[in-house]
Amino acid sequence: MKKMCTLFAAGLSLSALVCQGSLIAYESFGDAATTQLAGTTADSGLGAWTLVSGAAGSATYTEPGLTYPNLVTSGNKVTVTTGTALYANLTSPFTVADNSVGEIWGSFIMSTGNTSGDAALSLFQAASPTASSNALASIGLINSGDARLIGGRTMDGGGNIGLVTSNVTVNQQNLYIFRITIDTNAGQVESGTFWINPTITAGMTVGDLGTGWSAGLTNTGLAGVASIGLYTTGTNAAVFDEIRLGTTLDSVAVIPEPGTLALVGIALGSLVLFRRRT
Repeated sequence: MKKMCTLFAAGLSLSALVCQGSLIAYESFGDAATTQLAGTTADSGLGAWTLVSGAAGSATYTEPGLTYPNLVTSGNKVTVTTGTALYANLTSPFTVADNSVGEIWGSFIMSTGNTSGDAALSLFQAASPTASSNALASIGLINSGDARLIGGRTMDGGGNIGLVTSNVTVNQQNLYIFRITIDTNAGQVESGTFWINPTITAGMTVGDLGTGWSAGLTNTGLAGVASIGLYTTGTNAAVFDEIRLGTTLDSVAVIPEPGTLALVGIALGSLVLFRRRT
């Protein structure tokens, strides 16, 4: 048993090898099924999830987790019922110095029924946002089937004070990759771009992401990102998984490294051999 535990621990440590640099936060929703999301803490970079609206039990871990070709995934997923909003603060807020430009990348998998309402992930400049706080941007399924990026979307789903990207009808489960540019130079506005279901490959660049949808955001004078939120409106329940925030594309489009896969195979083979001998 001791030998098996050692191998299992080694296998767990391998997961760290697939994480690229510049990762700010990662949430795999790895807690046990039926756990309530509110009050739990992410894998890294985020504080505890806090419920803003919705009844107790409106955001629950379910199994198994969502997957996407070539993307490193783990843990379970979270099912968020309709009319629910939650936030989690970044333990180290992403900031942009005065008179400079910075960008934050993100990715997440979302599955919805494409019914009436919205389901999205939001970025906030302020920590602990309330239902009346305007988000820097929200990315997801808006208006029952159109994938959009919206500036100035509030946690309770009310009001769009920014520009909306071109619409594209999406399937029920999708990988979203997004980039938000924050320009703290006077008179300049932030911008956002998102991609849906790109092909994930080793060494990929922005050009490899394919067609994206972009918009200028009316928000100005922002300095960074301090928290993220999940929300659903109308009758559009949603499932979220594999949320990543980082400062580079490769930090949010993480693929298994060939060497890591080989080591995992060796570890699993050793486990099988050990169990046969016992």
